[in-house]
Amino acid sequence: MKQNIIWGLTALCIAGPALAEIAVDVSDDTAHVGYTQVLRTDARGTLQADATALHNGDEGTLAAAGLFVQGDAGASQANVLASLGGRVYYVDSDEADAQSAALGLGARVRATLPAYDRLGLVGELHWAPEVLSALDGEGLVWASVQAEYQVLRSATVYAGLRELEADFDADEGSVTIDDGWFLGLQLDL
Repeated sequence: MKQNIIWGLTALCIAGPALAEIAVDVSDDTAHVGYTQVLRTDARGTLQADATALHNGDEGTLAAAGLFVQGDAGASQANVLASLGGRVYYVDSDEADAQSAALGLGARVRATLPAYDRLGLVGELHWAPEVLSALDGEGLVWASVQAEYQVLRSATVYAGLRELEADFDADEGSVTIDDGWFLGLQLDL
């Protein structure tokens, strides 16, 4: 079932229309695939939908879908894009033998210097409190930071650090689904 989720998202990414990006990153224990699709761009910004799946061989699997608004954050000395929105998460924890569903609110910021526009720093934080969690869940936090280099205008390599923690009711406790370094590749379709 877990591998079917990841393969299904991968197939969706490959079949998707233009103005989309697919990102795949791995570590020793974790494989992650993400897909982002531009839905609309106008003077107010860009509306994007995304889907992501992450599988850790020891800890469990996460699948999520989200909706975000992206725009210029207004930094005068750097190119800064900010995204705000939310994701619906589903976590199947092997360690806790429990499932969680949650609505996480969050943000992503990408910054580059004008003279070095192919080199970027990205930070992302999503938080789902207990009140927005269901099933066995009592909350979720997804945090990551990464450095990226745009090798081609449509292909970027990146390295980063991610922390993904799901909280379950008192019997299961808190489970770290992923925490550590990863390497990845992003393709603009």
